[in-house]
Amino acid sequence: FILKSLYSVMFWTGLLFVLFVITFGENIILFLFGQEYMPAYGVLVINMWIGIFISQGLVRGCWLINEGLQIYRLFNNILAVITNIGLNVLFIPKFGIEGAALASLVSIFLATYVFPLFFKEVRVSSVEMITSIIPFYLITRSKK
Repeated sequence: FILKSLYSVMFWTGLLFVLFVITFGENIILFLFGQEYMPAYGVLVINMWIGIFISQGLVRGCWLINEGLQIYRLFNNILAVITNIGLNVLFIPKFGIEGAALASLVSIFLATYVFPLFFKEVRVSSVEMITSIIPFYLITRSKK
């Protein structure tokens, strides 16, 4: 239950940052870098979404080490790299830098939620991570 709560905190905290960047990102870019950097806004928003999945993946990584299952992180990362390279080949010619960011977003999403479902030993972690999106786990405490 504690792990699911931590997954939930990582998801919802990340989502707050995403919403902040969606709301104020253009103004921040304009203030810090000027008008010529405004095209970076789309990539910034995509990268903020990536941060949610990375933070949850870091929590899973600690769990994998604790359980002695770190070999599955290697398998998962190999699948993610292959997916990312393939998607970059497809997306960059069509969408440019946004395509590269989108390829990373899709790859990291798959590596966080989907690929671990292929491995029986870590499947429970993916199910917990997916269900942790329910806000209930932010406000409920475990009973010990």
